[in-house]
Amino acid sequence: ANGQLKPLQAIKQGISYSWRHPIIRSFLFFTGIVSIFGWSYGTILPVITKNTFHLDAAGLGYLYAATGLGSLAAAILLSGWSKKINSFIFIIGGNILFATAIMFFSLSQSFILAMFFLFLAGFGLVMAFATINSTIQNLVDDQYRGRVISIYTLVFLGLAPLGNLQIGYISQRFGTGPAIQAGSLIVFCATVILLFYRKKILAAYQSYNKQRFIASFF
Repeated sequence: ANGQLKPLQAIKQGISYSWRHPIIRSFLFFTGIVSIFGWSYGTILPVITKNTFHLDAAGLGYLYAATGLGSLAAAILLSGWSKKINSFIFIIGGNILFATAIMFFSLSQSFILAMFFLFLAGFGLVMAFATINSTIQNLVDDQYRGRVISIYTLVFLGLAPLGNLQIGYISQRFGTGPAIQAGSLIVFCATVILLFYRKKILAAYQSYNKQRFIASFF
């Protein structure tokens, strides 16, 4: 029956399902915050490379490479340990590491230290969001999986231009350092809020599952 749905109707159902699901809704909100205020630091890396470290495109390449190596290391770690450690630890720990790393990166005057902090930032970001991605895919019903993952991807990638806009504006007014620091602080606070409300989110999910079972039973 779902294959006969009109595109707009299918999208509407996917959004409605995501909104009703307590864990998916929480993760989507959190993903949006990180996309706008955290991930946007990459937009002004060229400016930092030139003005802070006085390097050219090669220096920028080293910074991007450090982030990529951190991401690769996180992917290797997740492939071996994701089933042995609680997923929520990866999500919270990864985001705290990411926020802290970009904060220290914005304060660093040493290029070597900057690469190290970007390595940690890439590590934390992939550790958290690869786990969020897999968690959403494991929780969602098969019939909604494609639509929910599309919404997740839209939030993660589609909100990035808003992040670029805000970090560009703040950088122009106050400098690149304060722009990154403000974003990292927002991401850190959002992570603490997610940690604080984790039990309520889980309780809401259990209630949601119970309601779904009753509805399907009748």
